Amino acid sequence: MPKKVIIIFETRREEVEMGKAPQLEKVAQRELPDPVEQLKYLAPAIMEVLEGVRTVSQLAGLVTEDIYQRLKTRSAASARDRFSNEKQLPWPNIKVSRIHHEYTRENLVQSAVLLSTDKRTRAVAIRLEGRHGRWVATAITVL
Repeated sequence: MPKKVIIIFETRREEVEMGKAPQLEKVAQRELPDPVEQLKYLAPAIMEVLEGVRTVSQLAGLVTEDIYQRLKTRSAASARDRFSNEKQLPWPNIKVSRIHHEYTRENLVQSAVLLSTDKRTRAVAIRLEGRHGRWVATAITVL
């Protein structure tokens, strides 16, 4: 079976060069919380949204508006499919297996989070940017 890659949102280089992409607010690194805590919550929550068992509104403020809208579209379809079946599907048991993150520059964290379920392990790549004193996901890719 071919692997399924879901790219939820990524700012294109052309958008940055043309000034269309959101600019990073200059916040000192020490003023931002530890990104690992947010990654522990955010990665499984994204998978739950994509499975249709969590509402995307619970991620508001943690992701950009573009990511929010794409998640909303995908989760609506997943929720319809999940609840239209006659049989009751179990709630996904998602656990964080491993987190790798690195600061590629000030206020920017690239991360890979491994998530384990009963049946498989998936990787979620998340880019966090420091904005207004908190981390906001600006790119998410689910492998």
